[in-house]
Amino acid sequence: MSIEMRTCTPADADELFRVDGRNFGSHFTPEEVHERLPIIEWDRFQVAVDRHSIVAIVGVFTLDVTVPGGAKVPVGGITWVNTSATHRRRGLMAQLLDRAHLDSAARGEPMTGLGASESAIYGRFGYGVSTWQRRVAITTAQLRMRPQAPVVGDVWFEHDPDALRAHVLPLWEAGRRHRTGEVSRPPAWWDLIFTARSRAEGGATPAYWLLHEHGYAAYRVTDQWNDGHPSHRLDVVEMVAVTDEARAALWHTLLSMDLIGEITAAVPPDDPMPYWLDNYRAVRTTTLNDWLWFRPHDPAAMFSARTYGTSDGIVVQVDDTRLLIDGSPQGAAVTPTDRAPDLRLAAQAVGPLLMGGQHPRVLASAGLLSADDPASLHRAAQFFRTDPLPYGQMMF
Repeated sequence: MSIEMRTCTPADADELFRVDGRNFGSHFTPEEVHERLPIIEWDRFQVAVDRHSIVAIVGVFTLDVTVPGGAKVPVGGITWVNTSATHRRRGLMAQLLDRAHLDSAARGEPMTGLGASESAIYGRFGYGVSTWQRRVAITTAQLRMRPQAPVVGDVWFEHDPDALRAHVLPLWEAGRRHRTGEVSRPPAWWDLIFTARSRAEGGATPAYWLLHEHGYAAYRVTDQWNDGHPSHRLDVVEMVAVTDEARAALWHTLLSMDLIGEITAAVPPDDPMPYWLDNYRAVRTTTLNDWLWFRPHDPAAMFSARTYGTSDGIVVQVDDTRLLIDGSPQGAAVTPTDRAPDLRLAAQAVGPLLMGGQHPRVLASAGLLSADDPASLHRAAQFFRTDPLPYGQMMF
């Protein structure tokens, strides 16, 4: 019997969640399935079916991502990629990804993106690591913020659901306009996020919410009383601040909490927070991992959406297409050209250059980019740079 490739329907819901949970080594309760159903875009989930059973899945979410300069570029968010152990090495994932890529391009999305559960998989499909996330652990004993830290504005707790939504959603949008690499959150995603954070998780409390006029932080606490020597762990689930003053005020409050021995958090690679502390070494980087990977469908549309660090015209060649990027800090025009390329790019290099967080020399050393003239790498480094560095908290 041949394996059928088809688009999902709501009738597949129970089996879809059962197979995905099994293949990722987890399990969705009926309550969790009910909560997640609203985020599923049925016409964008593809499955392979054998003997009337789902054996492989590739899903897509309709999202957009912020690029340098603050523009939002549509992206097909690849998700739920898995194949049952009984059907490995048959090319099912590749076929489903092909279907998803073709559908994404047909919808006018210039790229697809994903967060990789295993980083060895996606380079061969044209995906390149484009944003990173740094996780830190902060030892709070005798730790203080320096007087020079820009702590401005009041911070308060909020638990009313309506007040939280009214405050948090606009700040997420404002924050991501200033952070290259952050992804949109559709309304159904917000419903799921607030619901999930309202429950205890993994021995930790439900999320508490700290608000500032220009930011917010959500955190959980795991108690560790240690026979009368408390050293609780505080996990920052998410922090958004549109000003340094708001970020410093939120950190000041978090670091002032009683009974906390360690704080863990994800922070941008260029976060100023460690410089605000009187003991820089109290902030330890525990992981620095790839976060989002992007694959180009339309490099011209991608490169024309962003702004650039210098005013220059650089010719890039992606496969057989040569494009002149006439860019500046104000914007860019991208047109086909017959000029000799300054840079030759593998598909895996397009996302990193778009987001601006990786030096072209590093991509050249990795064999993902080449330049006939070494001076082109220096020009490109100044041209594609961005500030602040790419970073994101939204995973799909």
